[in-house]
Amino acid sequence: MSSTVEICNGALQYLGEIRIVALTQTTKEARECNSAWDRVRRATIRRHSWNSTTARASLPKLSTVPAYGFDIEYQLPADCLRVFDIEGSDNETDWRVEGRKLLTDFGAPLGILYAQDITDSQQFDPMLVEVLALALAVSICETITQSNTKKKELMANLKDAITDAKIVDGQEQTPSEFEEDNWLLVRWRR
Repeated sequence: MSSTVEICNGALQYLGEIRIVALTQTTKEARECNSAWDRVRRATIRRHSWNSTTARASLPKLSTVPAYGFDIEYQLPADCLRVFDIEGSDNETDWRVEGRKLLTDFGAPLGILYAQDITDSQQFDPMLVEVLALALAVSICETITQSNTKKKELMANLKDAITDAKIVDGQEQTPSEFEEDNWLLVRWRR
């Protein structure tokens, strides 16, 4: 498992820069890592349903109701970065996130699957650590190296790392059922 400083040092290694000992150091590298870390971490966690950052919660309905369109609203957990699914949901169940509330007609209690804002880097999957290091390197590249070429190279590496991490991450669960519908089947009819 990797600490935040180790992830930052991974980013700095991709940039060919000196390593840091703490995010509170007064070096340019430490200041840039410290400045970008929370933003990059949250965006990366929000990007995909990483197994190591996915959580479940059961939400009670609020006493307030939406102005229109839905009958029930739920308060999202404070650490929720993105809702992936609601319990019992199918393609016919409408729901929507607005601000920090989830609106639906689906009754309480409402189970949700969501991206949890995990701040303890020790909990991250090793492949997510690699994605975070590359994403951080991309974020601070121009400030540290003044190189657009290096940034483009890192962006290509990041894209590959995300693809690889998603493939491995997806193999740690039962495959999703693929529903055939008329739209899909019409292609195969003659």
